[in-house]
Amino acid sequence: FAAAERVESLTDEFPSLSVAAYNGANTVLSGPAPDLDRAIAGPVADGVRCEWLDTSHAFHSALLDPILGEFESYANRFEFSAPEQILVCNRTGAALGRSVKIDGAYWRRHARQPVEFAGSVRTLADLGCKVLVEVGPQPVLTAAALRAWPDPATAPRAIASLRKNTADHRQIAEAFAEAYVLGHLPDFGALIGPARKLDLPTYPFQHREYWYRDNWEQPHQQQRSAARSETVRLLEDDRIEELAALLDGASGSQQTVDVLTKLAAQHNRQRATRSIADDRYEIRWEKSTTAVSETEGGEGPYWVLVGDDAEVVAPLVDALTARGHRHRMLVLPMSDADEEELEAALRAAAADEPTLHILHVAALDSDTTPTTGSLSRMQHRVLGGTRRLFRAAVAAELRRPIWVVTRNAQRVTDSDAVSPDQSCLWGFGRAASLEHPQVWGGLADLAEGTADEWSRLIERLAAAPRGPSAREDQVALREQAVYVPRLVRRLRQPSATPPALRADATYLVTGGLGALGLEIAGYLAAHGARHLVLTSRRSPGDAAQRRIDALREQHGCEVMAVAADVANVDDVARL
Repeated sequence: FAAAERVESLTDEFPSLSVAAYNGANTVLSGPAPDLDRAIAGPVADGVRCEWLDTSHAFHSALLDPILGEFESYANRFEFSAPEQILVCNRTGAALGRSVKIDGAYWRRHARQPVEFAGSVRTLADLGCKVLVEVGPQPVLTAAALRAWPDPATAPRAIASLRKNTADHRQIAEAFAEAYVLGHLPDFGALIGPARKLDLPTYPFQHREYWYRDNWEQPHQQQRSAARSETVRLLEDDRIEELAALLDGASGSQQTVDVLTKLAAQHNRQRATRSIADDRYEIRWEKSTTAVSETEGGEGPYWVLVGDDAEVVAPLVDALTARGHRHRMLVLPMSDADEEELEAALRAAAADEPTLHILHVAALDSDTTPTTGSLSRMQHRVLGGTRRLFRAAVAAELRRPIWVVTRNAQRVTDSDAVSPDQSCLWGFGRAASLEHPQVWGGLADLAEGTADEWSRLIERLAAAPRGPSAREDQVALREQAVYVPRLVRRLRQPSATPPALRADATYLVTGGLGALGLEIAGYLAAHGARHLVLTSRRSPGDAAQRRIDALREQHGCEVMAVAADVANVDDVARL
């Protein structure tokens, strides 16, 4: 359990020894036992922890040299096929391509050369591995893999196929169940045989409502409020006459009453504002301070670009070409046939390219001005095609992250102008991240789509994930900086002054027949609005109609309910 460099130095002092494995937390030496005893004497004296491994032979050492020729000849009697899934080579720590020849010489190198276990674990982390399944009588390797994982915060779930002191069938069933819970679909029939599905009874909901109350107080707040003075209590309860009598005696003057009325109104507005001040949060974009690590050597990443407009992604293509990265352009699917074709293309790309990256660029348009037409394109073409893209990726059993790129979808800096059509895709993406985490990469928002912005995005996505940056799935590029969103407490105090509403204006409330819409309508009516239009996709029900009638009677305002879908252009024009 020492640094790999120190362990390697022992092989210089004792040439009969070889490094057998680089496990991250420890490094394994192999060779003749007497030489091992002498080699570890120094580290043990320095307080380094050393443990002996109980093995049948000194694998990965010179002691295997006499049998390697016979071993290779025997292995060549078998015909090995190319791996159908991604195979990480423990000898190199890298993913094997389909062109790698697996033969006797390959297995000879495996027997003699050291195991790059820590490097293999880093490769799995770079590939976005979320689940580790250990096939063996006892979970040993998964524990070592979790210890060697680059970032513990992104460590995958480990599933054991067998355990000591646990019945085999029970442990296998639990492994199947855990894989299913994590989003995979095992072949349960292969385990339990023919079976039929049963509908479980529905949950008996209690139909109780829980509303947030502004005057809710914690126990320590109740103690403070009990100790408040009689004067403050009368002021907050709006009992002005009693308060005037308390101050001036029974003959409280009208001037005192007027002053106290204004004071009570101001005090209660501020008190109501302060009661919600600590409950307000907002999303704030902050500059990322995480440095992007260098990409490892070897063949550059392979990119699949999903989009329709070759002109708008020309700077991206130039940036990829300049770095020597290969790429392929695929069209966003619009039909079932397109979806099947895309599924086949993604499956083939994942099998052939261990460094595959997928960029969704279909939302980008050469015309950056938001219009009704661009919004319609986003709703009917881009969002529909994006749903098909994710469905095809899941059907292809893809385990590669899909990054969705937009332009000006978020207000990151004060000078940003948000494109509402681009923002639609962020709502879809956040839902996709929860429903399909195995293929989710993230959302990236550009300002102008320049070559410099694309270059910085490529560097960030192609770099091996390290530290907290591996968890960032929402980024925005502005000027020379990369921004990430943070949920922070809102610093600005809410305004204690209600908005000034005009009695001659008409106020439109979309979704106005729902619980929240009717609450907003009541607030508007109570603060001076005299003409309200409430829209919903359906006509008001009995409960909503009673609320509308009560608003008319209580505030004397005109309330009109209109059935209209604000997502429908014709309905909006009619409205």
